[in-house]
Amino acid sequence: MDAVLARIDGYDASERLSGIGSLQKHAEAGTLEDDVVADAIRSLTSCLLDSNTQVALASLAAIEAVAGAPADVVAPHVHELARRVAALAGASKSAVRDQAMETLLSLMEVTEPADVLVDVLPRLAEHRQWRSRLAAARLVARAAADFGPGEVPFSDKAVMEQLVAVTRRRERAEPVLEAIESLAIAADEECLGGQEEALAAAEAAGAANDVLDAMRRVWAGERAWIPSLDVADAASSDGRASSASSVVTAEGARASDVRSSGAASFGGRARGSGGASLGSAAPSSVGRQSDAAAHSAASAGGFAVAPAEPEPAGPPLQAGQVTTLHAVAGWRRGVLGFTYGGGLPPSKPVSFRSADDLAKQVRAAIAALDPAVDWAARSKAMDALRGLLATGAAAAPGWSELAVEVCDALKPQVTDLRSSIARQACLLVSEMAAHAGDAFERPAGRIFGALLKITVTTIAVIAHSGMDAALSVVHNTTRGFHRLVPKLGQAAASRSPVMRVRAAELLLAALRGWAKPSLERNVDELARLLAALLEDADGDARQTARLAFWSFEGLFPDRAAGLMDSLDSAARRRLEAARAAAEQAAAEAVEGFHHIPALPGAQPAGAGAAGAAGAGA
Repeated sequence: MDAVLARIDGYDASERLSGIGSLQKHAEAGTLEDDVVADAIRSLTSCLLDSNTQVALASLAAIEAVAGAPADVVAPHVHELARRVAALAGASKSAVRDQAMETLLSLMEVTEPADVLVDVLPRLAEHRQWRSRLAAARLVARAAADFGPGEVPFSDKAVMEQLVAVTRRRERAEPVLEAIESLAIAADEECLGGQEEALAAAEAAGAANDVLDAMRRVWAGERAWIPSLDVADAASSDGRASSASSVVTAEGARASDVRSSGAASFGGRARGSGGASLGSAAPSSVGRQSDAAAHSAASAGGFAVAPAEPEPAGPPLQAGQVTTLHAVAGWRRGVLGFTYGGGLPPSKPVSFRSADDLAKQVRAAIAALDPAVDWAARSKAMDALRGLLATGAAAAPGWSELAVEVCDALKPQVTDLRSSIARQACLLVSEMAAHAGDAFERPAGRIFGALLKITVTTIAVIAHSGMDAALSVVHNTTRGFHRLVPKLGQAAASRSPVMRVRAAELLLAALRGWAKPSLERNVDELARLLAALLEDADGDARQTARLAFWSFEGLFPDRAAGLMDSLDSAARRRLEAARAAAEQAAAEAVEGFHHIPALPGAQPAGAGAAGAAGAGA
């Protein structure tokens, strides 16, 4: 390890990058010795302000990995680390800003979110750089989404004062708008307990009347929710000065788009309105109907779209059989959900002449997906990728490698605070999964974590889109993606109750649909996951875990028996009572398969009444 630290402290940038990479691997593997942590942190913090952007990025990622060391070893360094990392939260490079945000959130897991927030907010909220002020507001919102609103110390007057301070600097729109939305989170029952309490706290912190009015509009879910703030955007996306009204009253423009309706949506649970909530343990998340338009037919000049070929269909599901839903008649690939927030238009086919031409078009679209590029150009690039999929890109040679690159480029789009961009990115991921099927495992491993992360955001349309995309990824493989299981384990261990519910729902979908060999290699992890979720503090998580248990029992009866024996008598009774509900839920999931829009040329699997019903749906 001394040699690794010596490389990090070296003069050559490539040498420093090599040392940082080695240190990160040790930290991620858990082989970093406790007595080395302090020296490792010292070396990494010295690299944070490196003039080489790649060195700074690598240092942030390595600090995030080191934060996973035993808490008692890392905790003494958290305050200093947080202050150093916060200095990069307003960096000019978007990649550095994003990684600094993730690193700060990781440090919050070591101590408490409140400790880090109280430490870094004063340094960010009153900074002369608008990006730093924007980072202050976003950090509060992310902490509320990831850890729950109750973990944000809104009762601390200093926190409210820092957010209010951001709203006073009106030369740039984004920090003001984000700060107002973060102030609105304080109304959650886990925070100050209501809207009047939040308004009183904001007013006591010095909020202007137009800010208080804007908070009310956030809670009311008004689309043009800040019509009269005196905000001058000195550097609009096209480089020209723009008026306040053009910044804050256009539909979604410069305002991170439309926010979810009602104060309840700021509770970190993103329950939304109209239809079943994401947090409810519905009979089957996989079986939800979709209003998304069917994919366009392939245009001339491209590869033909291969019909979906699921596993050979088995007999219709019988009572008591709650596993292997993909083997039943009627299952097919497709995009699930995307009914929340209105329908999306079908993709317009984009032709390509050869595999080389496809690669050229895809990489041009990837270049346009840089977060620094105007959002309209990014949206157009994602439309082009959808069009290429519609003309058979997934069947072209070399697509599997291109798909990995596309998913890497889509991660910032998925986590974008503009809901139209995030939703479009999630839809594109879903369509990629539906076209690729079992071949989507590598790309899925790159994007799945980002999808999970946004399922708990307070912007309901983004949360729904993230969950729909994650479910589409899980649904469209019959073999199963074993590398996603550890990511579900991390989600199930989250401090956010909503994230744990999402993990339970996705685990249920995987246990119902994936082939046994893919699950078998992670059976120990699955057993631990179920054990934790069955005793979770959240009722929705427990209810969904009970359904998942009976699918697990159908695959691994011996392990399920051992798991049941480990529960107390009351938990065993509740689990037994859920057996009938699990059977009914599985049957409803099969029925739901018939309502999933198929890919071009795809037909429902199997024959007989079930298959005919699917074709006529």
